[in-house]
Amino acid sequence: MCRWIGLVVLAAVLGQVRAATVYSRSGQFVIHSPYATMPTLNQLPTPVSSNRVTLAPDPLAVSCERIKTGVLRELDLPDHWRGKVHVRIKPRLRAGATPGFVSTRYADGWQYTLELPEELEPDALVRSVVLAVLSEIANRQVGVRPAEIPIWLAEGLSASAAHAIGPDLVVAPTPLRARLGASVGQLDTTPQTRVGAENLGEVRAWLFDRVPLTFAQLSQPAPDFLSGESGTTYRHCAHLLVRHLQALPQGRRGLQTFVFSLTRSLNWQTAFLEAFSGQFSRLLDVEKWWTVSMQGFLQGDQPNAWSRAVSLDKLGDILGVRVEVQDRPRAPRRATVLSLQEFMGKTEFAVHRAVVRVRVSRLQAIQRSAAREIVPLIESYRAVLDEYLSHRAQAGRSPLAKRVGSLPPALLLREATRQLDELDRRRAQARLLADRPLAPLSDSGQRR
Repeated sequence: MCRWIGLVVLAAVLGQVRAATVYSRSGQFVIHSPYATMPTLNQLPTPVSSNRVTLAPDPLAVSCERIKTGVLRELDLPDHWRGKVHVRIKPRLRAGATPGFVSTRYADGWQYTLELPEELEPDALVRSVVLAVLSEIANRQVGVRPAEIPIWLAEGLSASAAHAIGPDLVVAPTPLRARLGASVGQLDTTPQTRVGAENLGEVRAWLFDRVPLTFAQLSQPAPDFLSGESGTTYRHCAHLLVRHLQALPQGRRGLQTFVFSLTRSLNWQTAFLEAFSGQFSRLLDVEKWWTVSMQGFLQGDQPNAWSRAVSLDKLGDILGVRVEVQDRPRAPRRATVLSLQEFMGKTEFAVHRAVVRVRVSRLQAIQRSAAREIVPLIESYRAVLDEYLSHRAQAGRSPLAKRVGSLPPALLLREATRQLDELDRRRAQARLLADRPLAPLSDSGQRR
């Protein structure tokens, strides 16, 4: 009799072990699990690692919605999803295994599959869902190729969302949530953003005694850059890159445009330059801007921290335009650097306008870090270029400008060139003073 009673109880328990399918609140995420939503014998053991979370259908559905909310807030986008994301919990995958992500295009649109082990680090879960969300957003735009999400963008937005929402981004399963399922778990799918939650001091402390990654390294990371301490450095740098891009004029709009144009561009680099054409004309400009931004961040945003020589070097880089020239027909092209006014004189306004705008933006960006005695020179360059752009855009178009007798385009260019030449002479004199070695001290403590 006891044996029969034991078999009946075991059958009753095993009867609860059935596959579960849970839909998130918006309906975009479909969670598939081989286990029932309520607790089973499989879910009773304690996870092996305290750094991992055991995935259960209902809490995972809430977590996916929260992560998506964080990404949409960072990009300033509404939730107009089109493609479903099927998230499959795979107990046969070893704990901590790399999640698998597949995009599939059907006649009626895209669908996505995310395969996760039953135990996973919260950061890995966030990155996987962020990748799925970004892919779905980008693939809404019909293009010639599927969206290619750069690693730095997925890593950077993952860190930004995690810092903005905090530890509640990933919901851990509890007996109460597991028993009551969606009736409890779905109550808080859209948590409030934590004000001042982003602790960039922790990022600065980590990077203080390490070599930050260049933009090229972030763009094409070596395999060893994504694991261990190198992986932490990569994620911190990607986080800062996204943050600094958002801080640019119309930065969030630029990130939106970047994601939306991924399917219509040759590669993500082309899409990036098109989206941020007001700030960068080539990837080398991005690299220089990122170097300056990282230096400013590591210095703790201390004003005027650069030396006079470094300030003049940065200023000279901004005022030069690298071009390719051909001395004669069929001769090989060679690279050369023109002064900004030379480039303006050799090109039409429609061509050099974007280049000048980028220079104005970069001049404004370095003023805080440049040596105090060089700041007036930088501001003078910026004012001349800003005034030229303003007057040149209105020349011959505005009736008011015609009545007050504004200068024609050729004279505007000539006047801007004259002023830039004068500023170049002042910059050359400042360079001589910066390069001049200090005289030895006399016995009285004064320079000889």
